[in-house]
Amino acid sequence: MEHIVWRSPTGLKKGIRMPLPQMPTPDSMLSLQEEQKKFIYLTINYSKIDVILILFYIKNDLSFFANKITREALFHRLSGKLQPLGNDGIKCSRSSIEEYKMCIKYKRSFFNSIRSVESFLKYIKEISSDLLGNPVFIREKEVIVTPDRYGNFVAYPNQKYINFGIEKLLFVIKNKEKYGALLSSCTILSMLLSIHPFQDGNGRVSRIIFNIFLMNTVNKNIFIPIYEFSKISQNGFLFNIREAQLFNKWENISIYMNNILLESIKFNMNFDNIRSISNGKLEEFCYYLYKT
Repeated sequence: MEHIVWRSPTGLKKGIRMPLPQMPTPDSMLSLQEEQKKFIYLTINYSKIDVILILFYIKNDLSFFANKITREALFHRLSGKLQPLGNDGIKCSRSSIEEYKMCIKYKRSFFNSIRSVESFLKYIKEISSDLLGNPVFIREKEVIVTPDRYGNFVAYPNQKYINFGIEKLLFVIKNKEKYGALLSSCTILSMLLSIHPFQDGNGRVSRIIFNIFLMNTVNKNIFIPIYEFSKISQNGFLFNIREAQLFNKWENISIYMNNILLESIKFNMNFDNIRSISNGKLEEFCYYLYKT
């Protein structure tokens, strides 16, 4: 991990450069065997729940959803360092609905996209352009995240390493049996976030590819709304994925994903949650989901 210091008109800025995508080690693969088995069991059960119900709540009443699950199961040890966010104060600037629609639209062309680096880059450019509503191109300059109030920032790998990163990502996809479904999907997500191929929209595209991979290799009915769960967990997702990106440690992000599945299943099993829905509102939501 490279540390960077530079002086700006407003003072000294300190940051890190995100490492190039890292492959899970054999030790990581061995230590995650139980989580891998748990993931397969949970995905079988998760695929049977009504994902539309989950999407309905996270869009229309995320606070209700947060009150009905065990949020602490999704916290990272650093989540407690943040100012506690009450269940009634959970707000999202966007939702996973558009990401779900992109997954449904592009999942069938996934395997054609992984034939080469060029075809995969074309694939994610098409998804990103569709998502943002304007032409998107692979970045040709470095990306540095706006410094926080303390002047800390993150710089992503130089653009010349994008193809190299995609090569590693495609290797994981093509060797998914070796890495297992859980570790493969987390690695793909981490790698795309680290590569940061676009100037904007990298998080959304990474989550879409993560879910498209699961739809094609695990179960067609799976969609994990990571964006909202990150909010519910007080940035639990961000802390866990950073451990993978910076330190090549995969245990916590793997446990986090399994806990998302478990909490969603438990929510769906509670009949009172389902009974509280207004049929008219759900019908209106379904129309919005499939007709727009």
